[in-house]
Order: sequence, then C-alpha cells, then structure tokens
Amino acid sequence: MIAATLARYRILASRVLIVASAVVLLFTRHSWEHGSLTDISFEAAGYTLLVAAAFIRLWCSLYIYGYKRKTLVTLGPYSVVRNPLYLGSLLGATGLGLASENLLFGILLLAFFVAYYPWVVLNEERELRQTFGAEYEQYCSVVPRFVPRFSLFREPDCYEIHPKRLRRAFLDSMWFLLSIVGFEVTEVLHNVAALPVLLHTP
Repeated sequence: MIAATLARYRILASRVLIVASAVVLLFTRHSWEHGSLTDISFEAAGYTLLVAAAFIRLWCSLYIYGYKRKTLVTLGPYSVVRNPLYLGSLLGATGLGLASENLLFGILLLAFFVAYYPWVVLNEERELRQTFGAEYEQYCSVVPRFVPRFSLFREPDCYEIHPKRLRRAFLDSMWFLLSIVGFEVTEVLHNVAALPVLLHTP
C-alpha cells in the first residue's frame, strides 16, 4: 500500500523537489575558490556522471518505451540489471550534486532518492509479478535488482523502435545535460552579483 501510494505521486514529488532544489541552488554557493582544483574536480566528476546518466536513460528508453506493461523486456540494459532506468537516475542525481558544487543540494537530492525510489521499485516489481508471473520470477532469479552483472549482457540484432517514443526518450534524457547549462549560468550570475548569495555551503 505504501509503495503504491508513493509511486502514484512520483511526478508530483519530483516537481516539488525540483522547485526546492532551484531555490537552494539560486541562493547558496560553495565556499571554495572558483577555478581551484576542488572546483574543477567537482565539475568534471559531475558532468561525467550527467553525460553517463543521459546515455543510460536514453538507451533504456529505446528498449522499454512502447513495450512497458505489454512485454517483459529482458534485453539490452535490462539483461544486466532489472532497474537500469533508476540506476541511470541515481548516477544523474549524484552528478547533479557534484556538478552543482553545492553539498546541501547534493545531500538533499540523494536523501530524497534513497528514501523514495526503493518504494517505487517495490511497487513496480509487484505489478510486474502480477502481469508476467513465473516469467518475471525467472527473470528476477537471474538478473540482479540494482548491481549490474555485465556477463549476462544480451542484445538483439534488430529491435523495433517507435519514432514518437524515440523523441520522448531523447527529451526525457536531455534535461541531465541541460542542467549543466543551468549550473554555469547560475555561477556566472553569482560572480557578477546578479543573484544574491544568502548562504555559503561547505
């Protein structure tokens, strides 16, 4: 019951998080010097994870969009881990926290993800068991839930992709990359004092 309720309000919760995160990012700033080794390291690590997250989510979406709840997808990224979309999102959340160079934002983001998404996964697993029964149980017995097992990787020679689904998948993945622009613009606005900094985070 709890898992189903949380899953039902996933979009609303995500939007609330986005608004809260925007407030934190706009009016807080890290305390280390711009252009320092710490500054560059956080940005490089964060941007790398954001690019990886965008790729993983796009790759997963190509396999799942148009087939979800109709067919049990067990190929491509779904052959090595049962929840690759959420794994990509976790990488993206970590990347956002690092790229923002705002520890308060990073902690809030990861805390939300760790506290919220396991319930969403449990609800989806319950629905998949009801829909696919023994086929899904067999899949679960072989493919891990969160930690990829790359030795299991399988992909088809050909796979049907729906153009409308492809466009949606592309747009869904791009916000990770667009966030990089948002971070850079916010930093510039802080540097020229166009945005007030109300709190310096560690």
